[in-house]
Amino acid sequence: MRWQKIYDVLKTYDDENRRGWYSYTWANHGVSIMRKSDPNKIYHLDLFKWGRPADEATVETLKVGEDGKLVWDWVASDTIKFSELPDADDYVVADPIFHPYIGMVRIKKINSPVEDNDLIHKDLMYVRAREIDEQRLNFMTLNGIKKYINKYDEYFYNRRWYGCANKDDVPPEEITDCAWCGNSTNEYSAAEFHFNYNEYHIATPGNINKENKHRRHFKEQEWLFPWISNGWDRDECLYIQTSSLWMWTDKKALKEHKDKIIADIGILMKEAGVEEYELVEIRKPFKYFAL
Repeated sequence: MRWQKIYDVLKTYDDENRRGWYSYTWANHGVSIMRKSDPNKIYHLDLFKWGRPADEATVETLKVGEDGKLVWDWVASDTIKFSELPDADDYVVADPIFHPYIGMVRIKKINSPVEDNDLIHKDLMYVRAREIDEQRLNFMTLNGIKKYINKYDEYFYNRRWYGCANKDDVPPEEITDCAWCGNSTNEYSAAEFHFNYNEYHIATPGNINKENKHRRHFKEQEWLFPWISNGWDRDECLYIQTSSLWMWTDKKALKEHKDKIIADIGILMKEAGVEEYELVEIRKPFKYFAL
């Protein structure tokens, strides 16, 4: 797709949003694009320039930073005129955040720690778990993870801002960081949180399908979530995505980082009451289609 077409979508986003279409990517009135043939360079198109020339985009280039980590480098002088943007039809909406691990987990057996009187966040309100009587394994797992994150989010919040925390809630040594992203438990079919200095997005197939519907509407690449091709029951599987603003160029260091993520996923599964599960890595996170 040509960059002009993506820019046109950006200019009409507010109108589409009023009709019920939503995209986290476009909500801030700016979008990052890259060419498939040149994935090491990102051009950021802003609808509102805030004093900068109206016909100018900022540029981020992938560079090797400290300790052999890949970083997106941007300085104020890295700009390019629209007229100088490469004239090509292979532009896609880009995500400047790396995803060290994207995968699916299939829950085979669970003994959920969620009790009848636990509060569950659903449909923009809190209800007792007994009022839902959840039977789907993936939702039971999500509810268990949320209960676990709630406990230690409060501990780290109190320690961070007040310098004290309940000694009865001290986490085990392998948990060094825990906090919700955004507002509390997010939504019933998805959870976003920081855990051991990685940002996790864990969601059901239905949640990913809903997000893909909106991504498709705004000409974005769709997330690849191949539960059907794996022969899995959708009510038994979850999508797991981690984000980081950097990634190692050293394959050994990257493998060690992924191994740590997989170990943390194991902690989350255990604390959610999952006794048996299968985890697979998604090596091609996006579904490409003709735009």
